[in-house]
Amino acid sequence: MSVAVRADMAQPVVDVVSPLNGAVYQSGEVVSFEFSLEDEVEVTSAALTLDGDELAVDLEARSWPGQSWTGRATAEWSVPELFEPADLQWAFTVSDPTGN
Repeated sequence: MSVAVRADMAQPVVDVVSPLNGAVYQSGEVVSFEFSLEDEVEVTSAALTLDGDELAVDLEARSWPGQSWTGRATAEWSVPELFEPADLQWAFTVSDPTGN
């Protein structure tokens, strides 16, 4: 008899749900970030930075359909008062138990 053991070699898949590329916001508005996630095993960490500052991210599992894990990550940010237009850069990263 034998037992098959899979190695998690793939990086998690991330799809941006919101904000849409090119969205424009004004001072006082709330920007909602939402990401759809999928991995062979599980996404264990998520980080979102906006203009160099780290935002709190809520990470939740949705289901384990068949051979993969799915979930979502969300965060919110209130646009501060700005005195001139600005394009702020954001970055979202995730990892799974093997560091992918």
